Amino acid sequence: MQGIEHSPSSDHSQKTSSHAEFNKDLLDPRATNPLYDHILNPAYNAGIATPYNALVNAGNSLTRSVTGEALLPKLDLAEPRPEAVLTPGWALQNVSAGLAAAVPYVISGRIASSGLRFGGNALALEGTAAKIAASEVTGMVAGAAMLDGWRDLRAGESTAGNIAAGITTFSVLGGANLLTKELGMLSKTATRFAAGSTAAVAGLTVSDAISQKQLPDAHRLADAMLSGGFMNVILPAAQTRIGQAANKLESKITGSVPINEFIREHRLSGTKDASLSGSLDLFAPKLPLMKVRTADGDGSKNVISMDKPLLDSLKNAKGGELEIARSQAARYLGEQLASRFRSRQGIPEGVLSNNGIELAMRQGRLEVFERGADGKEYKVYRPENIGNNTLDVHLDSQFNIIPKAGLIDFRNTTPKDVLKSWPTSEHPNGITLQPGEVVLAMTREKIHMPSGPKPEWNGHPALIADINSPSQIGRMFIEVHQTAPVLNSGTNNRITLEIVNNNPNPLHLVPGMRIASIVFRTVSGHPEGSQQRSSMHGQEQPNGLKPNATTSGNTDLQPAR
Repeated sequence: MQGIEHSPSSDHSQKTSSHAEFNKDLLDPRATNPLYDHILNPAYNAGIATPYNALVNAGNSLTRSVTGEALLPKLDLAEPRPEAVLTPGWALQNVSAGLAAAVPYVISGRIASSGLRFGGNALALEGTAAKIAASEVTGMVAGAAMLDGWRDLRAGESTAGNIAAGITTFSVLGGANLLTKELGMLSKTATRFAAGSTAAVAGLTVSDAISQKQLPDAHRLADAMLSGGFMNVILPAAQTRIGQAANKLESKITGSVPINEFIREHRLSGTKDASLSGSLDLFAPKLPLMKVRTADGDGSKNVISMDKPLLDSLKNAKGGELEIARSQAARYLGEQLASRFRSRQGIPEGVLSNNGIELAMRQGRLEVFERGADGKEYKVYRPENIGNNTLDVHLDSQFNIIPKAGLIDFRNTTPKDVLKSWPTSEHPNGITLQPGEVVLAMTREKIHMPSGPKPEWNGHPALIADINSPSQIGRMFIEVHQTAPVLNSGTNNRITLEIVNNNPNPLHLVPGMRIASIVFRTVSGHPEGSQQRSSMHGQEQPNGLKPNATTSGNTDLQPAR
C-alpha cells in the first residue's frame, strides 16, 4: 500500500519544466503554506500521481514491446516535508494520504473484479473457483496487487515486495470488513480503523521483509498505522458509491450487472418474508458469476433477464409496494437461478411450483387470457388462482348438452362430425346435471403454452400440462375429463371439460365456479411444431368449433382487477 513518501528516489526528484509550472501555485513542495504541505501534496501523491503513474507504467510496458520506447509521460510526486511523529503536521499528512488512497484502490479493485468475472465466464468456472473469481475481496486484492505492482519504486522497495504488500493489506482488510457489516456506526468505524491500521502495518512489514530483508522502522510503522486506519474508514463507503456508479455504467454499456451486485443494490436477499427469497439465497452463491440483464437483449448461459415491470417497480415503488416488488423479484430471480443450476448439474426439470408458474407467466412460456365485457381477450395474472403447484381454472357459461339421438354409428360418420352436430348454448345461470348425465363445458380461462423457444425464456423449456379435478370437486363425484387430461405444448385455447355427474343427487353447475386444476411440467427440448396438429387446436366452443375471436389488450403481467 502506498503511503507518505519520506525518501523519494532520484527519478521522483527530477522535475520537468511543465510539472514545475503545474506545481508552482498549488503543489510546490517548497511552499510554506500548511494547506499545501500537509493536506494537498500528500493527497495529490496518493490519490492522483501514484495511481496515474502506475497506469502509465503499465501502458509504457506495452509501448516498449511495440516501439521500444516509453511514450506516455508521467507526473512527478510532490515531496512531502518530513514531520516528527505525533505532531499535527504528521497527522494531517497521513490522514490526507490515507483518505486519498482509498479511491484509486477501489477503482483498481473494480477493474480487477471485471477482469476476473470475464475470465471466469470464459473458463466456465463453477463451485469454489467461481466464488473466488466473483468475490469482492478477491477483486480488491487483485486490484491492489496490480496497482502496487505497477507504481514507481521508492527507495528500498521492490516490485515483488510491493505486490506482496498489496495482497497482504487487502486480504486482511477484506476479511475484517466483512465482519463489520452488522455493527453499529460507532463500533463499525472504530473496528475498521483498527483493521486498516493492522492491515497497513502487516503489508509494510511484508514489503520490507521481502525488499530489504529487515523490519520497518518505528516512524514508517506509525505512518502506516495512521494512513491505513483512515483509508479503511472510508474504503467501504467508497466501494459502495463507486460500485453503484460502475454498475450503472456497466448496465448502460452491456445491459447487465453481476447478480450479487443486483441483489445488494435492491436488497433482495432476506426479504421481509424470508421464504420468498429462499431460492435466491440458496442458488446465488452457487452461480456467483451470473449476471442480470437490465435492458433489452438476448440472454446467454451467464445472463438471466429481469422482468421489466418488476424492474420498474424496484426502481419506483415505495413503502409496502416496494417490499412486494422486492419479494416478487427475489422469487423471479431465484427460480431462474435454480433452473440454471439444475440444468448445469444435469438435473431434469419437474412439476412447476407456484414460483415456477409465476416465472413461466412472466417469461411468456405460459399465458392466461380471459374475455372482457367488450368481447376481447385480456392477459391476466391472478395470484389467488395459483396453488403450491397448480393453476385453478373456472367454469364458463357455454355448454354442449348432448342430445339422446340413438345409435351413433362410426361406420357412417366421424367423431368430429358428431361433435359439430351438438349445438352450443349459453347458460349464464348454470346448468343442472342429473345423476349419470354428461355435458361438454369449457374453462373461462384461455391457456396458451407456446412451443418456443424464445430469447426471453432464458433457456427454459416449453411446458406441457395435465388437467384434473380439485379435491373438493372430486369429492362431489364430478369428473371433469374422461380420457383427455393432457394439454400439449403449443395449446392456445380454452379447455374443453367432459363433465359427468357420478353423484346420486342432481348437481347444479354455476359459471365462474372453480372446476379444475392444471399441473404444469416441462418438456425435454423445444417442440418444433406438431406433425399432427390437433383438430381442436384454437377451439372456442366445447364441441371444438373455432369462431373468429379477437385477442388484444393488456400485454404486461399484472394482477387482474
